[in-house]
Amino acid sequence: MPDMRYRESFLWDTLTHTDPVAAGDEFRYFVSTTSKNRFQQNFDNERRLPQGASMLIHSVRVGFPDQGVTPADATLIQIGCWVQVLVDDIPQMEAPIWALPQGGGMCHYTPEDAGTTDQLSNGVPTADAVHRRRTPIEVTSDNTYEVIMRYGAAANMSASVVVQCLLEVQYVEEVRA
Repeated sequence: MPDMRYRESFLWDTLTHTDPVAAGDEFRYFVSTTSKNRFQQNFDNERRLPQGASMLIHSVRVGFPDQGVTPADATLIQIGCWVQVLVDDIPQMEAPIWALPQGGGMCHYTPEDAGTTDQLSNGVPTADAVHRRRTPIEVTSDNTYEVIMRYGAAANMSASVVVQCLLEVQYVEEVRA
């Protein structure tokens, strides 16, 4: 049996949720690399890992990387959406966004006016708050994968909102002599 090496990392993708959204609207993450920079996404193959690669997904997180989101809009998304992780189009996990705390600090911050700044966090700002799966989701280069965010009800946000999906992963690589 070959020696294996495990490398921890993150995968992320960023989409703009356009206002208004209807009940059932979906936003599909990790399916397109078109017109995005490294801050917006860090994967090279749409829905697939490079040939021979494999990874274990330990946690899924959702955040707002753009300071323009309002607390009201963030709340609408956190209580009105859920996330589904698919491997080969088969659901592997489903959860409301409020059940997937960021854990790394504030979820977003909004300069409301010249004198105040609102800071919101989805959960306690500590790594211990992150929901880690007891059984990681396994993905190989033979599989397709994506994360879908769905709205359960129509929502009128104050503007379009930039939403980022972050996967905490562990790459599994064969060590070649």
